[in-house]
Amino acid sequence: MAQKSQGFIHLFWNCPQCKSKNIGSAKVCAQCGSPQPANVDFYQQDAAELIKDEAEVKKAVLGPDINCPYCTTRNSADAQICVQCGGDISEGARRKTGQILGAFKPGQKTTVNCASCGAENAITLTTCHQCGTGLGTQAKAAAPVQSSTDKKKMNPILLVLLILGAIAICCLVVSGISGLFSKEELRGTVKSVSWTYSVNIERYGPMQAEDWQADIPADATNLSCKPRYHHDETEYVSGAEEVCGTPYTKDLGNGYAEVVQDCVYQVSEPYCSYEIMGWQNEDQVTSSGSDMNPYWPNYSLSSDQRAADQTESYTVLFSADSKQYEYSPSTYEEFSACEPGSEWNLTVNGFNSVLSISPVN
Repeated sequence: MAQKSQGFIHLFWNCPQCKSKNIGSAKVCAQCGSPQPANVDFYQQDAAELIKDEAEVKKAVLGPDINCPYCTTRNSADAQICVQCGGDISEGARRKTGQILGAFKPGQKTTVNCASCGAENAITLTTCHQCGTGLGTQAKAAAPVQSSTDKKKMNPILLVLLILGAIAICCLVVSGISGLFSKEELRGTVKSVSWTYSVNIERYGPMQAEDWQADIPADATNLSCKPRYHHDETEYVSGAEEVCGTPYTKDLGNGYAEVVQDCVYQVSEPYCSYEIMGWQNEDQVTSSGSDMNPYWPNYSLSSDQRAADQTESYTVLFSADSKQYEYSPSTYEEFSACEPGSEWNLTVNGFNSVLSISPVN
């Protein structure tokens, strides 16, 4: 899956000392001067604008910041020495990057009111332009909206019905498993037999078919093709349709986030109907009876016909303990031994299905 970038946005962090909101690129709190902790979490605002300033974009693409191993000061990814203590930061820990912060929500809110003086401030400000008070913390994620059904307590009668329904389902499952694996040995007498023999007749001639153009036989005629979705590609292919998901933000570890979309490229190929010469089913002839003498049906074929699939099926009806049980022999040899009036040992499962038979010694 391809990842498509839409641009970059500013992230924010909350000062652990005074709880003030700060823009992600700030190394110290704008309200109390406390340094940004090495493990502070960045978050996005409810609404964000894509950064248009090229200098800010260059800062965003530098990569995750490095925390000085000596004084923990935050340094940009391209720094060689710490801006605070001058120490070598080549061994410093880089901030985590790649965390998904949520869906990108542009243009939902542009101002916020100061809790102290009520002045209206741009949402990107961290302190009130009128009184200098910190504009407070920003929620990292909106609380899930509770549905009306969640707010209401479940009806006790409905709850009882659901429990009884679950118990009934469990009983059915247990009963089904029990019936499947339980077995009973009975002695049965053959009451009646039946059989059916079938032969499919095919004719050679023009037939309609469909397939991808690349897989059509060379002798096909009367092609009619239309483009149809065939597969996805992660890279663009000429003529493919780009399909992208909802834009979301990815933490770059430096106070900025990249707005990206996951995209695939849907490739279409010609799918065709065509005509070709071949064998296709035309008819079926059968013979059947209720005796011990099965036979194949008689039929005649023209020069463009042939006999294809042949099937044989047998049914034996047993009587045992005042009940009737049906059994389907798999071969003629097994069927021919089941003479009406003969006695057999039956193995029957919990569903009254005959699993196997054996002659009575």
